Amino acid sequence: MGGPEESQYWDGVYEKVRLEAVRESLGARCFHPVYNPGGKYSHKEAIFGSWIASVEAKSALVVGGGVDKIGIALATRGCQVTSLDLSPKAGELTRRLAVLKGVSQRVRCACGEWERADLGQTYDLIVFHDSLHHMRFEPALAQIDRHLAATGVLLALEPICPLPLVRLLHRRLPFHPFPFVATERELDFADLRRIEIVFGKVECRYFDFLTRESLSVLLFRLGLRQGLARLGAMDAWLIRHIRGLRGFASYVTLRATRA
Repeated sequence: MGGPEESQYWDGVYEKVRLEAVRESLGARCFHPVYNPGGKYSHKEAIFGSWIASVEAKSALVVGGGVDKIGIALATRGCQVTSLDLSPKAGELTRRLAVLKGVSQRVRCACGEWERADLGQTYDLIVFHDSLHHMRFEPALAQIDRHLAATGVLLALEPICPLPLVRLLHRRLPFHPFPFVATERELDFADLRRIEIVFGKVECRYFDFLTRESLSVLLFRLGLRQGLARLGAMDAWLIRHIRGLRGFASYVTLRATRA
């Protein structure tokens, strides 16, 4: 995470968030299977959500969760949650959402840079959802090692760009339709190897060889969203069975535990 300038940037993003809309998204139409197992969501979100749901955690840390719907969902399942974000506005909205969902006693919000945080405890589960790639990787990894319990689980869903040429193309045709911020850097294979060295056991699933975020947004705007989930599943199957395609993936889910 960056300093004051990036904090102000994200505050500006979350100033536009309507809390009522966030609360409604935790209901029947929510995109994420953690909140709504029967909802419609992308294939990578389905995998990631099933991984989160499979962890029996008494304590969880969500890093860079913004208006932290994952943290709120974990709290509704009885988990004690710490939600850390660089944006004070995101923390304020998360606290208000926790009150609305009746879980304020199980949600602790903290504000600051993950790379410098000292939260005073370890956690059974640490979650990154589109946030780790905004941080300085080595300091962030050291902090995960410091805060993850001996039997804990690290889960992350992050953009990846393993090949330098593809990374250059991503800067011309971004992996998502939003502006890059200064600290943004997709993960690569070297980062995944570092995670494996630190924790010993890592499982990865790769996504979005065909169904890139930019394409998904375009198809959604054209009213052609119906086939996206099926295309995403086919996409993930291709990447899983043809290893050479992993270098062209746009997203990775990873699950790490200590060996």
